[in-house]
Amino acid sequence: MIQLSRQIIRALASSELTYSQGVRCFKNGNVHRMSTERYTGKIRVEVFDGVEYTVMLSEENGEINYSCNCIGSLKEKGACMHTIAGLFSVMRRQEKNRISQIEDLEDKRAFSCITRFRDAEDSVSSVEVFHLEPIITIPQMISGSDSRCFLSIKVGKDRLYKVQNLKRFISDYLAHQEIILGKDVKFVWWESEFDKSSKEILDFIIEGYELLNLGDDIAGTRIFNRATMSLSKNLLMRLMRSVGKYTFTLILGERVYENVRVFEKNPNIKYDLEIVDDTVLLDYHDKEAVISLMKSGEVIYYNGAVFFPDARFRRNYAPFFNLLGADRPPLIFRDDNKKNFLEEVLPKIGDCMDIDVPEELADRYISPELECKIFFDKYQNGIKAQVKFVYDSYEFSSFENPQSDHYIILRNRDKEEDIISRLEELGFETRTGFYLLKNESALYEFLISEKTTLTEVAQIYYSEDF
Repeated sequence: MIQLSRQIIRALASSELTYSQGVRCFKNGNVHRMSTERYTGKIRVEVFDGVEYTVMLSEENGEINYSCNCIGSLKEKGACMHTIAGLFSVMRRQEKNRISQIEDLEDKRAFSCITRFRDAEDSVSSVEVFHLEPIITIPQMISGSDSRCFLSIKVGKDRLYKVQNLKRFISDYLAHQEIILGKDVKFVWWESEFDKSSKEILDFIIEGYELLNLGDDIAGTRIFNRATMSLSKNLLMRLMRSVGKYTFTLILGERVYENVRVFEKNPNIKYDLEIVDDTVLLDYHDKEAVISLMKSGEVIYYNGAVFFPDARFRRNYAPFFNLLGADRPPLIFRDDNKKNFLEEVLPKIGDCMDIDVPEELADRYISPELECKIFFDKYQNGIKAQVKFVYDSYEFSSFENPQSDHYIILRNRDKEEDIISRLEELGFETRTGFYLLKNESALYEFLISEKTTLTEVAQIYYSEDF
């Protein structure tokens, strides 16, 4: 076949729009197979556009002959979009053959540069961009694997329309069918596309749809029900992590929250702590609703955002859930409860929650620098590590809390957890009161070279038998 160029292919197209659609079809990887018939020399190209179309290409006396079995090729004068995609595929193969025949390295680099520049300059007409907004509905707190929540979507540009049949919408999208919603939404393949955030949501729904096709109709009924897609706890968390960098609508029971974002961090919940007579009062500062979406506390809604807090925050926040809130009085600690709250609870929650501590209490709290000691000893067929945290004159095991008759020690939890994490990364496993390393390969690595990672954060001690 004659050497193809973009100018030759553009001249064959039935219209400028068809040329642009064909280029997009090629760039999107919709040309699946290309082969040459042995006796006729004709080139056969398979192009996917909802269904597979066959394009036949040949050359006679310097003219390019083409055919396609799509309906558009029968109606239009000139090459259809599938033929344009096929011709681009042939041209790309010709360019690869040419560059492989260039012997001079500098000429080869120059030719490659020009080819890439032409690829970047391929004229693709502007397309109509649509947006998809996810709506996540959680009827009640998620408490187990059987709990369900639901995903629905709105689609449009300036005005969004709710998709009434989600399963059919995805089916039409995958089949490259025209999608019409209301009077403002007409999604036409090769002329329309969704923006980046919408594509991520579509990919999520499509994955569920494709898994559904591997199952049965009964399972499909449970997953897709008209306008909604049913989500398990794990699917919900995965979806939120995917869409959270954009915004979505969240429905909790009967309340609707718009423009919600997701953050993989702890919420900055402010608390008021007051001393009244001989009691301690604790309450939310702004009375803003703090809503745990899951019984486990893994996901929390607060102040217009969804948060994925860390394990320490969840552990410290859980006792307050359902005890504080807009319609609830403050927590009151008196007598022994006051003493236990100040000595046991406040030091733990103070380093991960925003609490204004009154001056009369602040004098009791000290925050000396953390030092760490790790004691290694032989243990059965492995190595035992005992970790001691030292704050000034207070030394205690990593499994214990410091004891003081007067002062309350504010511990450096981040540094403590970093030290324990380093041990775990080396292969040490938690036992009662100590950490144990017994994996043979991990033992070898630790003894040869890995001990240095601990000397950066702790003083290391070895028993006489080590």
